[in-house]
Amino acid sequence: MSAQHGPARFWAVDLHVHTPASRDVDVHTYGATEPRQIVDAAIAAGLHAIAVTDHNTAGWCDRMAEAARDTTLVVLPGLELSTAEGHLLAIWEEGTLAQHLEDVLVELGVVRADHGDLHKALDKGFADTAKIIAARGGLAIPAHADGEKGLLRLAVADRINQTLLDDAISAVEIVDVTEAERIKARLDGRRELALVRSSDTTAPGVSWHVLPGIGHRRTWIKASRPDLRGLRHALADPELRVRLDEPGAPEHTVIESVTVTGGFLDGQQFQFSCDLNCLLGGTGAGKSLLIELLRFALDQQTDAGDFPQVRKEVDSRLKYALTSGSTVEVVLTRGYARCLVRRAYPVFGADQIP
Repeated sequence: MSAQHGPARFWAVDLHVHTPASRDVDVHTYGATEPRQIVDAAIAAGLHAIAVTDHNTAGWCDRMAEAARDTTLVVLPGLELSTAEGHLLAIWEEGTLAQHLEDVLVELGVVRADHGDLHKALDKGFADTAKIIAARGGLAIPAHADGEKGLLRLAVADRINQTLLDDAISAVEIVDVTEAERIKARLDGRRELALVRSSDTTAPGVSWHVLPGIGHRRTWIKASRPDLRGLRHALADPELRVRLDEPGAPEHTVIESVTVTGGFLDGQQFQFSCDLNCLLGGTGAGKSLLIELLRFALDQQTDAGDFPQVRKEVDSRLKYALTSGSTVEVVLTRGYARCLVRRAYPVFGADQIP
């Protein structure tokens, strides 16, 4: 997938995906024997990104990344670690080699001969393990916190609360959405902690890993791209950027893009977010010009009768930036409706001849 970042939007992600590298996966019932089959299943499920999180091993991370190379799917390499207190997801940026994750496992006390051992538990708990993951560039999320071997099953309530408040914990994965209110009550306003849902590659009514379950629980994150950087930004602002239910289409009219043909900005296309947009750049970068081109295309220019000097300045700017035959195209969307507005420059009046 291209590494270009566009306007922020919601992406569907499954941050807890198992492959045959996990020793509790039975290839006869799982539904796939090759990485590309998993990639195709994720795309067919409508996912934009997955995290590969096998039990105490990064064995298939590089293979999954290679299988997704020419597809739209972002694959984040990761691990599901068996800490002394329960299961913890550790996720790294797209393109991070499995060797790096294996080195982290060794640092955590899992010798290479034990990689993939389901019963090999670390001697550190959630928070201490998360600190090491964060120091090595990863992101830590307690797995299925309300399920078996989950954070919320710890016997000491104060230990649960301390872990939820630890900055090294980026989010908490829950199975049951009703658990969200209970976690919020535990935090009592002391932290705005993101909650996520992921499939664990299980299907409804099935307790083992099966490929058809991929994405059946998912999270929507708002970012310019669903890579680790985008995920970090979303989890840091969960109220606006994280959804456990599929977000609806914006109800207001959205300017999707502006494209200019001819003149100073010939061939340039500017894409916009469906929410607040900010134009950044030094003097002369074209910020004000872009706004005036947008107004020109939508026939919303400053009234020459009310503000003659402003209109004169705007017209002068457009005359400098556009040439005869230049066009400005604006794509507008509202819900599922989409339309294109195209206006040519110059616009001739009744007393003018083209």
